[in-house]
Amino acid sequence: METSHELEQPTRSAELRTRLPLQAMFIEVVSIILGVVLALSVNEWRELKAQERRAEAAMTQIVEEVRSNNELINAIHDSNEATLAQIHDSNESANDVESQFVPGIQVKNTAWETANSIGVFTHIDYERIIQFSDLYSIQEIYRNYGFSLIQALMNGTSVAAANGHDWDESEAIKKFESNLTLLVSIETSLLDMYSDILEGEAD
Repeated sequence: METSHELEQPTRSAELRTRLPLQAMFIEVVSIILGVVLALSVNEWRELKAQERRAEAAMTQIVEEVRSNNELINAIHDSNEATLAQIHDSNESANDVESQFVPGIQVKNTAWETANSIGVFTHIDYERIIQFSDLYSIQEIYRNYGFSLIQALMNGTSVAAANGHDWDESEAIKKFESNLTLLVSIETSLLDMYSDILEGEAD
């Protein structure tokens, strides 16, 4: 006759055989989950680094654009100041203005607009972006104001031609003295901002 001890042995063996596959399955499932989570984390880290590299590449292009715009405004600013001085003197002495005023409407914002459109600024320091944003805002005001001034002068030329009158550019420029004064003032502000940004980026 079988004892109770002898009857328990097969039962325990069966339980062990059932438990081991379940444990193996659990370990396998956990391993798969951990592997997926690890792979996702690595991919996320790589994507973040790639985005940071794209952001820095975009900022490099923006700094080069700022440097180019700085050179442009620097090249015309002294001449525009001299023209403005001539306008002031000519208004007092009735002399003609010999120099021409040249608004720097060729200033560029392509790199800035491109970077903004692709959303790389989320990976750039906020204070740094604000500094550039302020610069490009003032630069756009300058550019639009320069365009408006040139358009006004061109309209004056067209009206004079339509009426059969001679166009005196020197006298026309004198009428825009206050407008030119504002443009020169904005140029001065832009040059200061260019200098601050370029010095900061060089550190």
